[in-house]
Amino acid sequence: ASLRRRYRKLRNADLSAALVALDSRTGEILAWVGGDPADREDRFDRVRMAQRQPGSAIKPFVLFEALDRCGSREVLNAATRLSDRPLTIEIDHDDVWEPENFDRRYRGVVSLREATRHSYNVPFVRLARHCGYEAVATRLKRAGMVLPDPLPPSFVLGALETTPLQIAAGYTALFNRGRAFEPYAVARVEKPGGGKIRKTSSSSRRIASEATSYLVWDLLRDVVQNGTGQGAAIAGYEIVGKTGSSSRLRDAWFVGGSRSIVTAVWVGRDGGKSLGLTGSEAAAPMWRAFMKEALPARPEHQVDRPDSVVERRVDSRSGLLLGPNSRRGRDELFRRDALPKKNRIWRRDRATAVIH
Repeated sequence: ASLRRRYRKLRNADLSAALVALDSRTGEILAWVGGDPADREDRFDRVRMAQRQPGSAIKPFVLFEALDRCGSREVLNAATRLSDRPLTIEIDHDDVWEPENFDRRYRGVVSLREATRHSYNVPFVRLARHCGYEAVATRLKRAGMVLPDPLPPSFVLGALETTPLQIAAGYTALFNRGRAFEPYAVARVEKPGGGKIRKTSSSSRRIASEATSYLVWDLLRDVVQNGTGQGAAIAGYEIVGKTGSSSRLRDAWFVGGSRSIVTAVWVGRDGGKSLGLTGSEAAAPMWRAFMKEALPARPEHQVDRPDSVVERRVDSRSGLLLGPNSRRGRDELFRRDALPKKNRIWRRDRATAVIH
């Protein structure tokens, strides 16, 4: 109703939304809204049946691969420098793909943290190409995503179809040391007298290491604090999440969580026409409105930094390690077993590697 009031073009449009909330510790389904509750004639359940493109909401799973294995290459980190310049990728002999950032601007070189914070597309395509599309695809499948065949390189920007339920389940890994829980709706079935007929136990699968999961969690916390997800921030709570906007702005997403709850919100038009709004404009406010009411009712669930993640000072220009007492640079989190090289005068020019 709020979107219809604010945007004249949506007043008579086939506007729809869906929301699903999971207990991040178990996969238990806490809330499930498959469409407008006021429309009693609408039988289409968008939580589990609406196959829509998630856009940038898929990027955390690309980060899982880059920070965990990166195919057969050396694993990357939040200070890794990525080229943000025009890119042309040959798909076949007769076709090319030229990915663009949302604002169609380029910034030369950015860190992986900056690319995530502001959801820059071109650096993420370079990131996936560097690690290997097949390695990234395998990681997405492990997270529960269904990928198209043949696989276009644009899948790393969300050019695939998923449901709110699938993507919410994948995000539970951020709160469980890299293990994603299968959603379930029925905890137990009992006889009238109380005898148990069936009980459902939680089922999970590992999609990333504990250290990698925490690093991605921290990157998505930065998205909400300083980036595209600021519209989902709630005072007094540590929110992590990611916006998503599909091509031609047909779908708007916000997926994230806090405490012991992970929630996915999708907003779009059933007919597939352009919504004309981003995830931060259409989905994040709805997500925030729900979570603002839900969070006080949920038990605390702390995401603690594991011993395998350490904080070090790095040079912002090169991404190389500085001394702990250096006055320049910034603090960054790293896997203890995957620290960048130390900054040295003789190394400064040669080692400021940029992923192209």
